[in-house]
Amino acid sequence: MKRTTVSADETLLESVHAIARQEKRSFASTVRTALEEFVNRRCAARRLPSFAGMGRSGQRDISSRTEDLLCRPYGKSSASKPAKTRTSGGA
Repeated sequence: MKRTTVSADETLLESVHAIARQEKRSFASTVRTALEEFVNRRCAARRLPSFAGMGRSGQRDISSRTEDLLCRPYGKSSASKPAKTRTSGGA
């Protein structure tokens, strides 16, 4: 563990001392816990949601082909050609 010095508002420090007394802990232990909780909250807010990347296609050029991808018929790959339909001669 490394020792450090922190400047803080007197009212804030009094509040930390009060919390430490209520929890029957040392001032240093209370500050360490507060710092850990602060850092964990900040890191959690920056994490991607668990579902991020689920739809990963493995293709790296999608952003450069957006028009092609969005304009083609749904369910068809860009390699497939539209099926030709036969029409009957009479009718």
